[in-house]
Amino acid sequence: MLDALGKELANRRCIVFLGSGVSASSVHSRDVTKHTPTWAEFLRKLNEKITGDNAVKIETFILAKKYLEAAELIRIHINAADYALVLRDQFTGFVPSKIHDIVAKFDQYVVMTTNYDKIYDNFCQKGVDEGLYTTCKYYETKLVSDLRSSKRLIVKLHGCLDDGEKTILSKSDYYQLRKEHSRFFDVVNAMFLTHTVLFVGYSLDDPDIQLILENTNITAQSTFPHYAILQKSEVDDKGWYLEKIHNTRPIPYETGQHGDVVDILTKLLEIVDIERTI
Repeated sequence: MLDALGKELANRRCIVFLGSGVSASSVHSRDVTKHTPTWAEFLRKLNEKITGDNAVKIETFILAKKYLEAAELIRIHINAADYALVLRDQFTGFVPSKIHDIVAKFDQYVVMTTNYDKIYDNFCQKGVDEGLYTTCKYYETKLVSDLRSSKRLIVKLHGCLDDGEKTILSKSDYYQLRKEHSRFFDVVNAMFLTHTVLFVGYSLDDPDIQLILENTNITAQSTFPHYAILQKSEVDDKGWYLEKIHNTRPIPYETGQHGDVVDILTKLLEIVDIERTI
């Protein structure tokens, strides 16, 4: 399995998709015990800015793991300044991890992410690669132009902490995203049809991505699968569904052993380096 994926990466036919697990592999520059927050932790930090019965109701949703419902209430009751303040506090100041480094060395034309942070963005813009990368958020109209340029592209599907009001958080945000930016997602759909996608640090629970995978699998079934590096517990829960409905082949690692992700990516990079020297 890794040999086939390694060849796709070597030939730059992949889109590497970075999920929150990749950001969580980073540590804060001033406190190595601090990581980017989980979804529940971030919602709780936002909820600290809300008082009264609404805050109690939101915490009840969080405890029940009804995160989108909690996010919906937070969107309604938090003011924009408080939201932007928490967003920056929770997602800035982090040092790139080994995973970010390996992904950059894969040197694919496109990296996608639903992460708000700029850890990978900033990493790619430093040193010898300065000026070789550009980013495109879902609300910008330059995606096609960026794809046709000579620069490497980072696509921010859920927005960026630079513009907190436009980050995707709640059910209504998802709805507006689809309604107002359908052309952007038409292009993303096309990219999923024409590239192999490697999901890293991503649980595939995002409704937007599920819809894209289902649509592309229906539109043009392919013998070439996408790939997702997942914990064995996640594979046991939905591995059959991923392969049948999403045409996505799991690459499993031991549950809780997140360091194994680095090992898998390192093996892929070794394959890529060998293929590119042949």
